[in-house]
Amino acid sequence: QAVVAIGDKLLSLTADLIYRDLSESSVDATVHQIHKQMSIVSDLISPQAVDADTDLSMLDIVFATVFRPFALIAVGLNRDLFAGFPGLRGWASDLAKHETVRNAVPATYYRELHEFIACKDGYLANRLRVIPQDNIALAL
Repeated sequence: QAVVAIGDKLLSLTADLIYRDLSESSVDATVHQIHKQMSIVSDLISPQAVDADTDLSMLDIVFATVFRPFALIAVGLNRDLFAGFPGLRGWASDLAKHETVRNAVPATYYRELHEFIACKDGYLANRLRVIPQDNIALAL
């Protein structure tokens, strides 16, 4: 339950990046908080490899949702949200490839997320507005 609560906190911090962080310094503070939460998760669990035949646990599903926007945010901010957390990076990558996770959102998810964030007023939105969709698609 504690790790799921951290997932909720990470989702809230992601929302801060999208809606509330208007400056690079506020983004820096939020990314620092994300890294603190990721450090706690990394200390508490050792994610197991997830392959196509693996049934996803509740924790897998929670963190698949948490990690999904990180790729676009990383491109927009030119920052690696998984820096220093190779185990979490591998887990996120495995989860993203799992059929259940892939089918949970439309194939146009990143394009739609880009459009959604780019129409906001924050620092991330300003950054994403200047990155063409094609460049983002290549980076993901």
